[in-house]
Amino acid sequence: MNTSNESGVPLDASEPHAKMEGKECLVPPLLTALVSKAQREGHTMQHLAQVLDVSYARLNQWRRGESHIGNAQRSVHELAAKYLGIPVVFVQVLAQNITLPDLFWPDKGDFELRVEAGIQELFDDPFMGGFVPPMLLSASVPVKLFVLFLYRELNAQETGRLKSGSASWLRVLQDAISTEGVVRRPVKV
Repeated sequence: MNTSNESGVPLDASEPHAKMEGKECLVPPLLTALVSKAQREGHTMQHLAQVLDVSYARLNQWRRGESHIGNAQRSVHELAAKYLGIPVVFVQVLAQNITLPDLFWPDKGDFELRVEAGIQELFDDPFMGGFVPPMLLSASVPVKLFVLFLYRELNAQETGRLKSGSASWLRVLQDAISTEGVVRRPVKV
């Protein structure tokens, strides 16, 4: 186990770090949310492991990037939801088991071609087209899909647009992964 970073400074045991063969990798948002909450509440990583009903070794495997918390059993995700105070479906999003493409209706045709056609619509838009950076054309499909999601939301009819407050699930996710505060809003079902 790596006990110090490249500068020799010991790693904080509560940091949601992940290293694979000497290089940093992205920490899953669920792990970040769990570790951040544990830090805010003054809980140890041992306590967090107990709350999730996993071994301390398993928690460390997730933190080091040797395994992915998204692959954990559903019972772990349910316990994580309870700990974070959010619905299990939000935990699935944070665990990266539900992604933006999962929210789109299936359609005939190649998904990537549909995304490219949407990006072309964005460039052709008389209002927005001039503001779109040309490098969007070379962006990855997930980035393009996210931009299209925002663009469609901006241009949706009132009936199809997220109403004020209906994006509360996004705010709950933001609060859960925030290192600056506790989840403040109750989730209304």
